[in-house]
Amino acid sequence: MAAREERSVEADAARGRSIRLLGWLSGLGVLVVPWVLGGILASVGGMVGPESWSPERTFGRLAGACLVVWLLWVAYGSVTIHGFRRGALVGGALALSALGLGYVLLRVLQP
Repeated sequence: MAAREERSVEADAARGRSIRLLGWLSGLGVLVVPWVLGGILASVGGMVGPESWSPERTFGRLAGACLVVWLLWVAYGSVTIHGFRRGALVGGALALSALGLGYVLLRVLQP
């Protein structure tokens, strides 16, 4: 009986770590995923749709829509998945820090 409880505690700990990792990746993904997904969708739309669906015209709107969907996923995960919020906050803070650092470097190094 003790071995079964010990395995259960280990499984719960492993599940908690994997959920926190999912939160970290989701938080970090706010920086990258919408750009990549927006580019993919704009390219596919340009191949499949009419001339008005060219990637140059649709990328901005699609990237913005993907950002909104990704932020909704992070909010949904933070509310419904126990342990997700902490990882998502840390990952999001790291992503926003990297974005801010890049912006500052661009402003400082600009001629």
